[in-house]
This record gives sequence, C-alpha cells and structure tokens, in this order.
Amino acid sequence: MFNIEHQLNNTMTKSKERNSNVETLRVLMMYLIVLLHFSARVFDLGNPDKYSPFIFSAIQGIRCICFLGVSTFAFISGYYGIKWSLKKFLKNGILATIWGVVFYAMGMAYGGANLKMLFPLSSGYHWYFSAYMILMILAPVLNKGMESLSKEQLKTVCVFLVLIHYAGQFLFPGSIGSEFLILVVIYVLAFYMRKYPVQYFEKHALFIFCTSLLLNIAIAMAAGKYLDYTIEAWQAKLLSKFATNNNPLVIISSVSLFFYIKNLKTYRFRSIARFAPYMFSVYIIHCCALGIGKFEELLYINSFTFLFLSTILVVISCSFAEYIRQKLMEILKTSLLKPL
Repeated sequence: MFNIEHQLNNTMTKSKERNSNVETLRVLMMYLIVLLHFSARVFDLGNPDKYSPFIFSAIQGIRCICFLGVSTFAFISGYYGIKWSLKKFLKNGILATIWGVVFYAMGMAYGGANLKMLFPLSSGYHWYFSAYMILMILAPVLNKGMESLSKEQLKTVCVFLVLIHYAGQFLFPGSIGSEFLILVVIYVLAFYMRKYPVQYFEKHALFIFCTSLLLNIAIAMAAGKYLDYTIEAWQAKLLSKFATNNNPLVIISSVSLFFYIKNLKTYRFRSIARFAPYMFSVYIIHCCALGIGKFEELLYINSFTFLFLSTILVVISCSFAEYIRQKLMEILKTSLLKPL
C-alpha cells in the first residue's frame, strides 16, 4: 500500500515539484494513521467516564480527522496506479517479514510476542499491508479491465461500488469484508477520476474538503460530548458509524484533499517529502511495536501534547530504523556478491 512508485524520475521539473506535494501528503497521512492508533492507547476510549464530555468529544474529533490517513493513501495509490512487479512484491514481503522477526524476538523477551508477525501477508496482522499486497496481485486484471470499459460503463461500476461500500458498509459495517473491499472501491474510483477528471470537484477541492471534514468533526464531537456512556445509546451508535474508514464523509474529504494538494501552485515542505519512501516501513514497524506490551505501557499518559509529539517521534524513529535496515541489506548484498 505505502511503497508508491515515484513519478519524479523522468518528468519535467514542474511535475517533480508538484509530486513533492503529494509525497509530503503521504507523510502527513502516515502521521495521522499512527496518531489514530496511538490515541486509542494514550486515552482510555473504552472508559469515557474518566474524561469530561468536552475532552472526550475533542478526542473523537481528532480521531475522525485521523481516518483520512487510510483513505487518502489508498486514493494516491489508485490515482497513480499499481503495476504488478514480482521484485517489488517480494521486496515488500521481505521487508515486513524482517521487521516481524525483529519484533517477535523483542516480544519473546519483553512480552507481547505474536506469531502472526512472522506471516505478514496471510495472517492479517497488518490488515492494510495484506489487502494492498492482494490488490497488487490483482492490479493487472483490474487495470486491463477498467481500460477496456467505456466512460459510461466505468462510471456505472464506480457508482455501484461506492453505493455498496459507502452506503451499505456504512449502515452495516463488516457485512461484506470491508478491509479489502475498501481498497478495491477507492482504487477504481481513483482510476476513474484520473482518466475522466471531474472539473467541479478539482476546482472546488478546498471548499469540499473543509465542508465535509468540518461536518464530520461536528458530528463526532457532538456524539462524543453527549454520549451517555452506554453502548446501546443512540449517540454511541452514531459515533461508531462515523468513526470508521467506511464513512462517506471521510472519502469525500480524502479525495478533495488529494486534489487540492496535487494542484497547488507552490511547492513547500520538500524536507518532509524526503521521508515518503519510508512510510511503508513506518506502518509495519509501528504496528509491530504496538504488539509489544512494554511499548504500549509507555503510551498510557492521557495527554494531547504527549500524543502529538510522541507520534512525530515515532514516525521519525521508524523512518531512521528503515534507513539503517536498507543500508545493512545493501552491505549484506555486496558482501554476498563479492568474489571469493
């Protein structure tokens, strides 16, 4: 999912600069994904009585923003396309397995060892990784199939997939395997919007983004503030509907955010974009780390400041760890290929 092919190598300087904005967006979306996962540890969301209604609603507001991470990542992948590559497939699988072995060993020593870490593709331990790898296998079939369709045929396919997922799955979550389905739906939607640009959507991307996101935040915060802390309360049920990747407001926000960032005429934060190649590994590493009991204990702080700063630290640390791993792999490869 996260090792998107760079579109910068053989294009003009302007295209390179524009893509740097999208690469920066990838880093920011990974930050939101890690933030989402950490928020469920830093704050005891299963025990809202510990917090005032305002604090609990603020937590839910932040978390609803974080759900943009997964959908935006998927849309970037679909927009630029996924091509089958055995080398890339094996490279991603080896990367995830190496980190799984490292953290499994740590778990054996410090508590939290999970055998699923050793089988990242089939175990579902990293659900998005598994879904993305399967999508990579199916990409040639999907790409060729979509290319063969007329505009109206592809539009019809998009409409039905979006309705099934962002209406059906929104109302009946988990009914038809949303984890893989969401990638397929977003991939097809992104393919269509790249091939047949929706001018109104791109022209008003910032307005659409702000409107949909603020509405989502308002609903989440209202449900959180007035939550009477019982699982059967209508507020709790409302919150559970909007605090998911199946939320239609999330995909609208994600798509409009992507087009706004892609079409920016200024190119900033290139230093952040340099972290983009490591985001796939950040996802794998932080998921493994959350399976280690000792690491999770470090997060029980109940502080917004700690939540934001610790997430930044983890994204940077995981990126550096992957950089070191890549250098070690290069040294190992060189030594193995060196003539005796």
